[in-house]
Amino acid sequence: MPVEILILELVRHALPWFVALAVGYPFARVLARALGQRLDRGRVGAGEIGGVEALREVTEIHARLARIEASVDSIAVEVERSAEAQRFTARLLTERVPAPEGERR
Repeated sequence: MPVEILILELVRHALPWFVALAVGYPFARVLARALGQRLDRGRVGAGEIGGVEALREVTEIHARLARIEASVDSIAVEVERSAEAQRFTARLLTERVPAPEGERR
């Protein structure tokens, strides 16, 4: 196949993709920015109607997360304590003096 035909085939197949990207990408960015601004305008702030309820919910969620964090911390301490006891017991078992030959089971 001649080189000219290969170049024409490449352009014929690749050109639509390049055009779609060159036009589509900026269009998608503009659309996303417009949708983001529309969503930002629809949000309820602390000073607007309904803001007190939203603030109360956020405070409740914050308190729940603090309790969960405290629970996870206490569980971690207990797991570490248990692991330390297991290591101590394993060390005692490995360091123990073997029984005399006549007393083995």
